Amino acid sequence: MERKLAEFRARKKGQTEAKKPADRKPNTCPQMALAHLTLLKVLLWLVLLGLFSELEFGLPFFVISLFYWLYEGLRSPKLRQPGEMSTYSLEGEMGYRSMANR
Repeated sequence: MERKLAEFRARKKGQTEAKKPADRKPNTCPQMALAHLTLLKVLLWLVLLGLFSELEFGLPFFVISLFYWLYEGLRSPKLRQPGEMSTYSLEGEMGYRSMANR
């Protein structure tokens, strides 16, 4: 029984030595960075909205912000990857046709 306990302790010690913090790589997630960036942008926008509201320019700031969001949402941030299908090719593959051809 004592031999098994000594083997167990030696095995556990070997496992804990293998898991040293210096050997581990930092776990960075690009999605978390993007979430933090989005949160910071929203907080900055809210602060600016409050500031412009105090200066009685809240409505123009809001309208200009809407146009900016529309512009950002419509422009494509990156090109399609080679082999990636476009929306039009997906619609053609699924059998959608225009009303004129029916």
